Amino acid sequence: MCFQIKNLCNLNSFENFPTELTPKFNQAEGFKVLKLILQRSGLANCAFLSNEEKNLAVGLQNSIITVFDLTKKKNSNSNFFLGHRKSVFSIKVSPCNNFLLSGSLNGEIFLWSLEFKKNFEEFQNNLNPIWDLEFSKTGEFFLSSGKDSTISLWNPGRAFPLRIFNGHRSDVNKISWHPIQNFFATGSDDNTVGLWDLRTARKIGNIKTFNQPVKSLTFSPEGNEISFAGFSRFIDTWDIKADRFSRRIKESFDIKIIKNLTYSKNGKFFGYVGNHSIVKIWTKAIKQEKSLRDKSFKNWDFKKSVEGQTERILDFNFSERCRGIIVGSN
Repeated sequence: MCFQIKNLCNLNSFENFPTELTPKFNQAEGFKVLKLILQRSGLANCAFLSNEEKNLAVGLQNSIITVFDLTKKKNSNSNFFLGHRKSVFSIKVSPCNNFLLSGSLNGEIFLWSLEFKKNFEEFQNNLNPIWDLEFSKTGEFFLSSGKDSTISLWNPGRAFPLRIFNGHRSDVNKISWHPIQNFFATGSDDNTVGLWDLRTARKIGNIKTFNQPVKSLTFSPEGNEISFAGFSRFIDTWDIKADRFSRRIKESFDIKIIKNLTYSKNGKFFGYVGNHSIVKIWTKAIKQEKSLRDKSFKNWDFKKSVEGQTERILDFNFSERCRGIIVGSN
């Protein structure tokens, strides 16, 4: 199933914002596509699909946030959040689906109530752009990162950061919480992946396998490995327990950037977006040894490639049923 969101973001007329979702058939088997139809291309900076596919949040260049309630019927499913003074470049919905985090080009971080549709808290940050925000699994904390090369730990009920992490030498583009939540990882324009301990506020690891900025990273569901990519045709995976390089996926030479790395919840599928418009899915092949109990997922098998569904992919993830979900725009 594919939905089109029409007439989004007319900078000259707020009345032309959309209020409904229109179904459209999608020929990509096993995929669901949510396509934003913009009056001007490139107006959407970021998007995030919440747990259980309840809300789709979109951050725009004109500083407006649009949230679509996918559980409601037409003509009553979209809300607009106004308050940022610059373009919104990061947006996340809390695990409980009640709150929305947004970060902008001038360093503003806002917490919004989706229930009451208003600004709940404004966090005291510097004036540097915010590139990523990530809620913890419980929603009790969140992390922010941006152009100033630092990472901040926040409590949603407190306006100032609990801790600030220093160690990168350039923009921090991406954050990922470890499944046990005492650790997290970051990808930076200094070409490294950082591993951090929340309890000591110290950097406990530094990974560098290719000499290009890291734009995306994610932990495996069990937390034993971390995969990362960026302005390179390589997707590398690091074994955290063994503290060594584990494997590399080599893309074709026409792939210039790789983003939106993600595992399915059961860990059987791994996917990513190449060149902003191509989705590729891999499966972990079970290698059986002498004992049937000894199963390892060291090998990867290419499953499928999907392109042409949308000109620019803003978000990609797997549903609870391991179906690929693409959020894109023109």
